[in-house]
Amino acid sequence: MSFNRQLRTLRTAKKLSQTAVAEAIGVARVEISRWEQGKTYPTEEKIEKLCEIFSVPREFLIGEQPEAIDPRERSIFDKVHQLNSKNKQRVDYYLSDLLVVQKGEQKLETQELPIRAEARKLNGGIRCNFCGKPQSLCDHLIAGNNSYICDECVKLCTEVLQDERYKKDEE
Repeated sequence: MSFNRQLRTLRTAKKLSQTAVAEAIGVARVEISRWEQGKTYPTEEKIEKLCEIFSVPREFLIGEQPEAIDPRERSIFDKVHQLNSKNKQRVDYYLSDLLVVQKGEQKLETQELPIRAEARKLNGGIRCNFCGKPQSLCDHLIAGNNSYICDECVKLCTEVLQDERYKKDEE
């Protein structure tokens, strides 16, 4: 895909106006319009800023990547671009864990993501030992004896316990 089509596709996917993109990179709106029409081409500095805004590599933005991308990869890429920044962090985290599994450094247990000490070392930082969410994505992270639990897991555990108590009371 050419630069002008790629720019328009990325901008509309993020639901940004030409004016919003222009303000973010310090150009007039008409420049964005000219780029999208293929009439002019941005400077390298502006291309770098566009890459930051759309979170894409330079090669992708300017259309140097081959068109023959696996359809599944394209689908994943398109979905990630629709996520907010917090969920993009989550995707990055899960992908890192899957790469750890792929390398054979950890075994993937049934219905469980490989969120253990090795993954924490690779990704850095403290994580919930139940769901694996990094501290940066938690509202609260409670420390125990060499383990941590996030507020969302505490809530889920509380609900499970309440359901169990309710079932016992009914018996």
